[in-house]
Amino acid sequence: MSEARESVPGLRGQAIITDEASLDVELYRESGQATDSQIRQANALAKSSQELDLLEKRLLLIAMSRINSTDTELLTHRIYMHELTEVFGENPYARAKRAAEGLLRRVVHVARGNNSYDQFQWTTLARYVSSASSDTGESYIEIRLNEELSPYLLELRDRYNVIPLLDVLPLQSFNAQRLYEILWHDSHAMRKQFLTYDLKELKWELGLRSRKTERGKTVWVEKYKNWRDFRKLLLRAQSEFEVHGRLSFEFEPITHGRVTRQIRFQLSYKEGALPYALPSSGRSQPEVAVADELYALGYTQDPFRLIDEHGTDVVSQAIRMGHRAHAASQGTRNPLTNLPGFVRHLLTSGMARDSLRAESTTQVAVAVDPVAISQTILEAFDNHRKESLVRLWETLPEEVKDRTPSLLRLDLEVRNPFLYDTLERTGWEGPSYTSALNTYLLRNHSDSLDGDVLDVGMFAESRGYLKGLGKALVKQVTDFLEKEAG
Repeated sequence: MSEARESVPGLRGQAIITDEASLDVELYRESGQATDSQIRQANALAKSSQELDLLEKRLLLIAMSRINSTDTELLTHRIYMHELTEVFGENPYARAKRAAEGLLRRVVHVARGNNSYDQFQWTTLARYVSSASSDTGESYIEIRLNEELSPYLLELRDRYNVIPLLDVLPLQSFNAQRLYEILWHDSHAMRKQFLTYDLKELKWELGLRSRKTERGKTVWVEKYKNWRDFRKLLLRAQSEFEVHGRLSFEFEPITHGRVTRQIRFQLSYKEGALPYALPSSGRSQPEVAVADELYALGYTQDPFRLIDEHGTDVVSQAIRMGHRAHAASQGTRNPLTNLPGFVRHLLTSGMARDSLRAESTTQVAVAVDPVAISQTILEAFDNHRKESLVRLWETLPEEVKDRTPSLLRLDLEVRNPFLYDTLERTGWEGPSYTSALNTYLLRNHSDSLDGDVLDVGMFAESRGYLKGLGKALVKQVTDFLEKEAG
């Protein structure tokens, strides 16, 4: 059996607890126990269907935050009672034991696509050790996460996100915690501002809609069936977001006839909230701007430490080089998947510093071909669009996926009979079918896509392709892009 990983003691002070669901965030933060704690999990797990109570979810988040990015197996986590005072209230013993035992019975449902899913228990061990039996003289609980969770928590390379523990832990209801997780992951840590959900799918992820067997038949059981009731739930979560974390959101229902079938969220950072839980006082504006860039590309460590070590200009150069390398690798056999790690390598190897020095000392004017630049941008834009459409397809509700091929057939039969006949002969598969499907998704699901997927000019600007080219050259490139893309 794997050894138990002990938590570093350090939760001091007495939290002001008004009920078992409240959490004194400042005391928890000042204790140092969770200031830098992060939760790394695959998007599939973040969007799974979960039915937990608030304290079970909090205990689960704490355990998940103690998994290191270098771990190769799920360890048994030891959590001392004094560490849980701010989380479970004064005298946390009964609540902590109840939460640990509850996790043994709770089941998580992870969707696998095509109406398939996995389901398994969250934990396989819950142990309470009293102070009299403890080797440290202090009581604690131990929990072990189910090994079935390994693919979703260990050695993650892609399709995952990192969320700060102190963003989600203090939220005062399970529904708010789950909504925060879902929005954070689907927005790719706030890289997307607008998100649209099928109402039934969102309720499934929130644990408000589940399959039950009644009289030998499988039926859907749904809470908050009335839109007004579900709207109240969203409003309560909206209020909690304003107090805790860094996300805020607005939402609007999308109705079909008189029935609300979808919800559209607009996300934003709360005023004054940095996109990372790090102090920025005393930092110059360029340093903060580069730190923001590091966060935007997925860097999860202290960006200011990197800036102090290598310098603002060198880090900025590494970011530019990383973006260029990432764009060039898309569509190849070995696309660059770990952009933050690549940027860090450019810094530690000295490549970014050497590149910046070479740029500053060269006096040779380089002839720039606007057509070549435009073609490079168009190729990168095409790859970006294809990747975005693949992600969009994966997030569509199963019922939408099921009917889309038939709708596409009808659409092509009217719009493009030649392509329809071609696809009939090829069995509706292959590159031509993929291209036709992408065109259909762009036309019919554009509200679920970012602007840089729909507009090549916005894509070029957001990726910095036009920086430093000069007004005349930018005009030539943008005119070519509009002509080719239009």
